[in-house]
Amino acid sequence: MEFRSAIKKSDEISVELDKISDALGGNSDDLDLEQLKSSVARLNTISIELLNMTEISDKFLIKSKWKDPITKESRFGPKMIENIKIFGEKVVLLKERVGGMLATTRPLLESKHRVLEQAEALKKKAQMDEEILFAKAREEALEAEARRLELVQKEEMMQKQKLQEKAESARERQKMEAVEKLAAEKAIYDGICVDAARLNAMSKNMTAFRNATEILRQSTIGRNTGTATLVDILENIMNKPDEEKFRRIRINSEVLKQRLLDTEGGVESLMACGFRAIVDKPDDDSYNNAAIILTMGEPNPETNLDEWMQWHDDLKARKEYLQAN
Repeated sequence: MEFRSAIKKSDEISVELDKISDALGGNSDDLDLEQLKSSVARLNTISIELLNMTEISDKFLIKSKWKDPITKESRFGPKMIENIKIFGEKVVLLKERVGGMLATTRPLLESKHRVLEQAEALKKKAQMDEEILFAKAREEALEAEARRLELVQKEEMMQKQKLQEKAESARERQKMEAVEKLAAEKAIYDGICVDAARLNAMSKNMTAFRNATEILRQSTIGRNTGTATLVDILENIMNKPDEEKFRRIRINSEVLKQRLLDTEGGVESLMACGFRAIVDKPDDDSYNNAAIILTMGEPNPETNLDEWMQWHDDLKARKEYLQAN
C-alpha cells in the first residue's frame, strides 16, 4: 500500500512539474513576480516530498534483496523488483528535474526582486527630490512672510508699549487700592474671628445658662421676647433634631438681633445651651461678607445613644427652666 501510494504520488508530481514548466516556459520578462514566487515555493515543497520518496525507494530496494532463509529465494517477484528499480530511477530523475527548475527560477526570482527594489528606490528618490524642492520653496515663502510679519510686529510693539505703559500705571493704582481694601477686610475678618473665639470661650454648663438668662430677664425685651425666642429655638431643635437649619443661627440676623441677640445676656444664653461659634467665609477667598454663625452639633443616636439622650435632656432642662421662671 505504501509503495503504490508513493508511485501514485510520483506520477502526480511529474504532472505538476509539467504544469509548472509550461507556466515558466514563456519570456522571463513576462513572468509575474507572484507567479514566480508561487512556483518556487511549490518546487521547494516538492523537493521535500521527493526526499520522503527517496527514503521509501531505499527502503523497498533493501527489502527487494531479502531472501527466504529456507528456500533462499527472493521474497519479491521479478515484476515487483523491476517496479522498485523503475520507481527509484524515476525519483532520481524527478529530483534532478526539480533541482534544474529551481536553479533556473531562483535566480530569475532574485532578479525580479532586484528590479522591483531598484524601481521602488528610484520612486522613493523621485519623491524625496520632489519633497525637497517643495520644502525649499515653502521655506523661502515662510522666510519672506516672516520678514513681513517682523516689520508689522515691530510697529505693533511700539503701539502696544505705549498702551502698556499707560495700563501699567492704572494697574498699579488698582493694585494699591485692592491691597488696602483687602487689608481693611482682613482686619474686619480678624475681629470677627476674635469675637468667635470669645464666644466659644464662654461656659456652656447649666450654671452659666441660669446666670445668662437672669441677666436677659433684667430688660423688658429680654424678659418677654428674648425668653420666648430662646424657648422657640430650643423647642425647634428638640422637635426636629435632624434638621440642621434649627441648629444653625446667623448672628447677624436682623430679626434675631431685635428679639434676642442685641439684648444683654442673649448671646450668652445661646452659648450656654451648647452652641459653638464658627466664622462663615465665602468660597471666593475674599474676607467680605464673613459672619459668625452659631451651630449646635447633634450626637449620633445610632452610635452613641447615651450621649444623644444626655444632649436632649440638657436642652429639655434649659427649656423647662425658662418656662418655670
